[in-house]
Amino acid sequence: DKAAIADMCENLGQTYMDSQRPRDAQTMFERAVKYRTESSQPTDPFWRDLFAGETINQLPPERLARLRRQKLGTVFQFFHLLPTLTAFENVELPLQLVGLERRERLARVQHMLESVRLDARANAFPAQLSGGEQQRVAIARSLVGKPQLLLADEPTGNLDHRTGLTIFEMIRELHVERGLTSVIATHNEKIASQCDEVWELNEGVFALAR
Repeated sequence: DKAAIADMCENLGQTYMDSQRPRDAQTMFERAVKYRTESSQPTDPFWRDLFAGETINQLPPERLARLRRQKLGTVFQFFHLLPTLTAFENVELPLQLVGLERRERLARVQHMLESVRLDARANAFPAQLSGGEQQRVAIARSLVGKPQLLLADEPTGNLDHRTGLTIFEMIRELHVERGLTSVIATHNEKIASQCDEVWELNEGVFALAR
């Protein structure tokens, strides 16, 4: 809930100010999560309420891996596509990992590639795709499993203005259709202005902007 998130943000800011300045957001997030994990009780509502009652800081590694596969989608800033797989196969891979039946896999992948306007490039390998096309494959891969939570690091950073807005609108539609929640890191003020809630990191302080 918002109170739990605000509480973590307060701890994140405290951790950030009380230690050597981290070089990137990933380092800061990992430090804050470590702080939160070590200082929290197993019944802390922040952890308990993240995923349908799962107390995630108490789960064994195999349960955490299953949770990530089934409920979490991630868009990395630098794509991380597998170079030996085609665009179609990269998007299909998360569905193979959860054991989805082949016919359903193919239908979902085709739909996602059409949604990001890459169905004509389905058989291309990452090296044959532009940066923007690779980003769209990565976005399709993150959403094909119908996650509950999407973590996106500059998801529109490698896209032209029009395509970026199209992708963002698709994500917003999934909020309505599927109840998706997204946490997006961006420098794009137009994208940020359309989010339901905006947090800013400024001079080491992470705070609610609006």
